[in-house]
Amino acid sequence: GLVQMLPLSLPRSQAMPDKDYSESEGDAMIGCLLCVTSDQRLQLYSAEEDGLVMARHLVGSNGEVTDLCFLGESQDKVALATASENIRILDSSTLQCHRTCTGHSDVVLALCTLIMD
Repeated sequence: GLVQMLPLSLPRSQAMPDKDYSESEGDAMIGCLLCVTSDQRLQLYSAEEDGLVMARHLVGSNGEVTDLCFLGESQDKVALATASENIRILDSSTLQCHRTCTGHSDVVLALCTLIMD
C-alpha cells in the first residue's frame, strides 16, 4: 500500500491539545509529520524533545488513500483522495473533515495544488 509523509509546522497547542502549555509554549511552532500508513490510517506526529510523538490519528479513510496534499499558504487544510469519486478536506491539526468535494465521474487518483501571489 501507499505510505506517504508530509512535513508541516503547527503551534504546539494544536499539535498536542491534550497537554497543558503556558501561552508562550502553546504558541511555539513545532515540526510535525503527517503520514499515511499501509493500512490506510492518517497519523500526525509532533517533534518533541524525546523524539516523534503521535499526536493524532484518523482511522477509516473510506478506502485506499491515493494521494494527499496541503492546501493554501498556511497549510491548515489537507486534501485527501481515496479510492472514490470524492475528495475530503481535513483540518491539518485536528484531522477532522472540513468539507467533502463531490461530483467526479471516476476515482480521484492524484491531487495537485498551486499557490499564486
